[in-house]
Amino acid sequence: FFDIEFFLETAEARIKQRLVDRWLAYGYDQAGAQARALSNDIPNMKLVLGNVRASTKAHFIQAD
Repeated sequence: FFDIEFFLETAEARIKQRLVDRWLAYGYDQAGAQARALSNDIPNMKLVLGNVRASTKAHFIQAD
């Protein structure tokens, strides 16, 4: 456990675009990058966003 935790809150659309951009940077084409993001990264994002602990929410930082 840690003494303090932070959660960087940003719009889901921005997170999704960053995930796709990551796969584009690895050389995937647009369709492949979206498929990779949708197959694992975006479900993981939804899992994390749906399970942020209440104590963590007290330390939100707005990020763009």
